[in-house]
Amino acid sequence: NVKSLNAYFKAIPLQKKINDEKGLSYTYNNIGLIYSKQFNFKKAIEYYDMALKLRKKNNDQLGLSATYNNIGIVQKDQKNYKEALINYKASIAIDSSLNEIYGMSGTYNNIGLIYSELNDLNTALVYYHKALKIREQVNDKRGISNSCNNIGSVLHQQKKYDEAIINYERALNIGLEIGTKDLI
Repeated sequence: NVKSLNAYFKAIPLQKKINDEKGLSYTYNNIGLIYSKQFNFKKAIEYYDMALKLRKKNNDQLGLSATYNNIGIVQKDQKNYKEALINYKASIAIDSSLNEIYGMSGTYNNIGLIYSELNDLNTALVYYHKALKIREQVNDKRGISNSCNNIGSVLHQQKKYDEAIINYERALNIGLEIGTKDLI
């Protein structure tokens, strides 16, 4: 989004002027997100690296976890699965030390996606179930629906059709309950 990028680029000199390194790290991270969504992975990594540097300097653990996860997503999108897993595991380690379970659920899901891509379906299921368990604990209905859909997909690939249908139906019913078209 060009408007968002322009706003972030205008914020950078102001944040530097007032020495707002935490805000600057979020700006860099958000610029990385936009470039990632535009499939400009080189630029995304460039800005994520700038965010990481500031977040390490300021010991912003939650910010570090988010940026490691975002880098993992870019690496996954480029099919650099080994690098993606390294970044996801760095994110999980931080979230685990902070007991930040919501962040862990998303990262577990992302790890499951990688193992699905690698056709290691049993390992994918392990991570999808870890994500689902957390999402159920915090009653994240959107996340539960997503996890059930991912689990259904793996079970479908494993030709476990009855179990797949159960998970797909649960995902669909939650999507209908909360009224989100993309889940439906």
